[in-house]
Amino acid sequence: LRFTGLSAGAALSFYHFGGLGFINGTSFSKNTLIKNVFIGGAAIFLYGTTYYCLVYVKDSSFIENYSQLKGGAIATTFGQVHCRNCTFIDNNAPYGGAVNVAVYCPGSYINSRFSSKKSSFYGGGIFLADESVVTILNCSFEGLSAEFGGAIKMEGLQLSLILNNVTFKGNRATRGAALDFSNSLKIYTNMTLVSFQGNECVDSIVNLGNMALMASGISFSLN
Repeated sequence: LRFTGLSAGAALSFYHFGGLGFINGTSFSKNTLIKNVFIGGAAIFLYGTTYYCLVYVKDSSFIENYSQLKGGAIATTFGQVHCRNCTFIDNNAPYGGAVNVAVYCPGSYINSRFSSKKSSFYGGGIFLADESVVTILNCSFEGLSAEFGGAIKMEGLQLSLILNNVTFKGNRATRGAALDFSNSLKIYTNMTLVSFQGNECVDSIVNLGNMALMASGISFSLN
């Protein structure tokens, strides 16, 4: 699917959509979203203020999608996106190179891969904002870059991130080459079997900021 749009969701937009959406075996390539001052998602956008949105994505790819502000591939507000067996390659946006999750948006990314040669401002792979709860399982973040949070950036209030069997390799940033949790309040993170390999930055590989952290089976090498 390839579209160029002036508003949210150049390819698919679930706006005030109440119910379920299922996307299976779909390729989103080179979709472009411009002039999206407050919203985003060049491939998929969810905004469910009146009726809550819930979308499942499986066995799909997001390649070289671009949003002028938020979520090069996917952006959500008051909605849920659950991705399984998906690839995110060379997507780009200032806030969340591949994914932007904002304002009460539970979601999950399972058996998926994030990589990009393009740089973002906040979160080269994923940017999480207020009251988001995200689970990432059996995923890799490789070769991503951003000013803050080379792979993942979290900022805001009451955020939760669960990482299980996740690899961060070769990511770059000025602060938090893999993860940046600074400028946030009431953040909870649980990390299990997480590997940090060859990440590079000026300040720190993982910038914890103000948060509670539970971790087990964590390894750092050649950072």
